[in-house]
Amino acid sequence: MEHLIVYNVSGADEQEVEAMMAEGRRVLGAIPGVRRVFTGRAVREDARYRYCWLVRFAHPAVIDSYREHPDHRAFADTHFRPRAADRISIDYQEVE
Repeated sequence: MEHLIVYNVSGADEQEVEAMMAEGRRVLGAIPGVRRVFTGRAVREDARYRYCWLVRFAHPAVIDSYREHPDHRAFADTHFRPRAADRISIDYQEVE
C-alpha cells in the first residue's frame, strides 16, 4: 500500500520546502508500519505539480493508524497542509 501526494507550495522558498520535506521524512518515517517516505521535485519546472510525497506502508491496514497517528496529524496540520493547499492525494496498491 502506498500513499501518494502531488502538490504545489505557496508562501515558502525552495530551502523552506526542502526543510519541510526533510522533517516529514524524519517524522513520518518513524511512525509504526511506515516502510519508506520518499519526497521529490518535478524534473520540469513547468510541471502541473512541482513536488511529491510517496509513503510506503508495510500492510494496507497501516494507512488508517497512520492517518490517526498524532505525529502525522501534527506534521500535516502544522507544516504541510498550510503550505500545500493545491494538492492531489491517492492511496493505491501495487498490481502485479
